[in-house]
Formats: sequence, C-alpha cells, structure tokens
Amino acid sequence: MGTGRTTLGRVAEVQTGIEPHAAASAPPRRPLAVRVGAALAIVGIVGLTVLLYLSLQPQPVHLALAFEPGTSTVYRVTFGMDAAPPGSSSSFRMQETADVTWRVRSVDRNGTATVEAEAGRRTLSIGGSPATRTLPVSGWTVRVAADGRVLASGDPVLAEGAGPGGGLPGLDQVFPVLPVRDVKPGSTWTRDSRLAYLLGSGEVASTSNGRFLRYEDVGGVRGAVVGTNVRAPVSLLVDTGPARAPTDTSVRPTVDYLGSISWSQTAWIDPHAGVLLRSSETGRFDLMLTPKGFPAVFPSFDPGVAPSDGAFGLPFGGGSADQGQSPTTNLDQFVLQGTFTLSLRPMG
Repeated sequence: MGTGRTTLGRVAEVQTGIEPHAAASAPPRRPLAVRVGAALAIVGIVGLTVLLYLSLQPQPVHLALAFEPGTSTVYRVTFGMDAAPPGSSSSFRMQETADVTWRVRSVDRNGTATVEAEAGRRTLSIGGSPATRTLPVSGWTVRVAADGRVLASGDPVLAEGAGPGGGLPGLDQVFPVLPVRDVKPGSTWTRDSRLAYLLGSGEVASTSNGRFLRYEDVGGVRGAVVGTNVRAPVSLLVDTGPARAPTDTSVRPTVDYLGSISWSQTAWIDPHAGVLLRSSETGRFDLMLTPKGFPAVFPSFDPGVAPSDGAFGLPFGGGSADQGQSPTTNLDQFVLQGTFTLSLRPMG
C-alpha cells in the first residue's frame, strides 16, 4: 500500500511538471484584425504591381491614314531597279529620285481620298551614269483608302513623266495596308486588296501580311513601325495612249503585263495624325511583257543605253518613239526579271 501511494505521487509530480512546460512553448496567436490587415496589404501590393505593369504596356491603337481636302504633300521618292531577261549576261540598272506632289482633291465619308499626283524634276542614273533633266509637269489620279489601300491609279511611267511605281505594276501601293481593328506591338493581320489601273484594263490583286513591330522615334514623333509582306499576281493590259508616230494616229500602243511581283516593306506611321512618316521596301518581279503597236520601241532588249542628245535611253531597248518610224504590230514577248528598291519620305 505504501508503495502504491509513492508511485501515484510521482506520476502526479511528472504530470504537473509537463503541463506548464507545454503551455509555455505554444506561440501566442495574433489578433484577427492584425491577420486581416496583413492579407489586405499583400493584396494591395500585388494589385499595384499589376496596375503598374499594365500602365507601362502599349495600349491598342487604330492605325489609319487621314486626308484633308485641299492639302498637298511632297514626297521624295527614290526608286532603284536591276533587271535582265532570263539567261542574259547583261542587265539594266537604274536609280531615280523624284519629288512627287500629292494634292488631295476630295475625301468621301469613308475617308477614301482622290489625289492628283504630279512628278516634277528628277535625277536619273542609268548604269551608274547620272543625268538630270526637267520633265514637263504631268500627273495621274490616285484613289487611296484610309486603311492605306491604293484602289486605282494610272501607270506612272507610261504616262508622261515618272511616278513612284517605276513602271512596275503594283508599286503604286506605296502605303502599308493597315488592319481594320485596333492593334498593338506584336499584332498581325492579313488583308486582300485590288488595285485597278485607270489606263487600259485589268487589276493587281494582292495579299498583304502585316505586323505591328514596335514604336520608334522619327523626327520627334512616336511612330508606329509596320512591317508588310506583299505578293501580287499581275495581269494587265495597259493602254499608253495614241500612237506617237505621226504617220498613223489610229494605232494605240499597249503593253500586256503577265506575271507576279512581291515585296517587303517597313513603314513608320504617326498613329495620332494619320500621316506616313516614311517607308522603304525591297522586292522582286517576274513579268512577261507583250508590247503591241509601238513604233520600234520594244524590238529588242538592249540594256544600258546611255542618254544622248538630251534624251534618255529606254530601259527596254529600241529607239525613240518620236523619230518618225511607222507603227509596227510588235507581237514579240519577253520575260523581265529582277529586283527593286523603293523609299518614300515626306518633304518639309
């Protein structure tokens, strides 16, 4: 009996010693208000971080061109071409710089502008030999939509005086074809367009793949940089006007274009003013030309003809059209392949 009481007492002492020790080691619980406040602070910090990140990201913008009736813009256009028939050891090299004035005649309710374009003084280099001549002021009409699509144009070379197209169908599309939705850097789009020629018949139907690349400063303006890849099959019959030979005014020379043209363009656009800040492009062409009714303008391909007697040589061979030859029915076909560059920059 005595032993039992001793054992129970020791157990009670052990239990009494353990309970105070366990209670002392348990961490104190924070008040509920403190825990709620800490959680709200964390949520607030995360929210501010997200808002700051979003505020630093470019916001979607609507890229479009804006035209005002009665306004004029002078573009410095530089066009280069290196062309040759397949298998030829010789090529025709040309570089031309011209100031082209665009006068906005009218703008419809959709923002499509009718523009009168005029080419003035130009500098022409053929085969590395520069020459300068003031051509008679001549013009052609262009219709261009607010999304950059050139809807109709005359042929700028076969019309008297040269324009930005350099005689290659499709290159009147000097603006990038812009998207119909709001975009931001990284956005891509695909657009189809049709360019009708006011001289002759036919059109250039092209597919443009565009991408909003980035923002970049151009002369103190934050420009949207747009990259575009274009491919266009070509099927045109271009009427160049009355025969130039005085002996037969009934013949109307024509040139049939068949083939394709493609290019890559980088353009800088002011997204707020709707103005093209500048553009540049490089491309290739593969065309079969069938000239008809010319007075020996296209009998052969003879590249590198140098200017003489104040007249420019012809890139496609043959003599001058106003030397009094009788018109011929020229059914010869030839393939023209090569590369080109084109840049456009507003002046002033």
